[in-house]
Amino acid sequence: MKERIYQMTVLRNLEDRSYVLKDALSHKYLRPVLQHWLSLFSSGHLPARQDMDPAQFAVSMPHISLFDWDESKGDFYCRLAGEDVSNSFIKRLKTHTLAELYDEQRASSIRRLWLHAVREKSILFVLSSFENSDSRLNGRRIILPLQDHKTGAVTIMSVSYYDYDAGYHYGKHLNATPDDYKYVFLNFDELTAQAAFD
Repeated sequence: MKERIYQMTVLRNLEDRSYVLKDALSHKYLRPVLQHWLSLFSSGHLPARQDMDPAQFAVSMPHISLFDWDESKGDFYCRLAGEDVSNSFIKRLKTHTLAELYDEQRASSIRRLWLHAVREKSILFVLSSFENSDSRLNGRRIILPLQDHKTGAVTIMSVSYYDYDAGYHYGKHLNATPDDYKYVFLNFDELTAQAAFD
């Protein structure tokens, strides 16, 4: 079953959900960050940003961006953006809020999805697929919620890999529609139940 929320598609079918996790685990840039996040999740508490050790996922660093929640603005702003993430985006990410990076509808949708991941202590998997005149271009992104145990400060760690650069993503060669984005939430129990983590 597929349920449309926030003008995007959230996959709830078990077969789809299983595929998304296996797909992420097969990717050299996504797997080490996933495994490190899971190793830090304990007693129902999300890992804190300062708990994440970059040495454990050095290969992934160019694909990582960090977004901190700013309560006064009611929005996330980019604290850090790796080289490959920056190259896949037409605007400079660092210091900008979601409202500054996207149109109002898209920013609101992303904000709600990220906050849902924090509240539910779940990882959000994002799959994108676009067609151009030559081929189909794919993207993979995992959204890892982080929260300081003492202050409650919230950070989103995003790990992304794309087959395309900013020119394709925003240029006339790309025909993107909301249906090109698929979203899957998986909680800690669902993730650790997978044999791939044994």
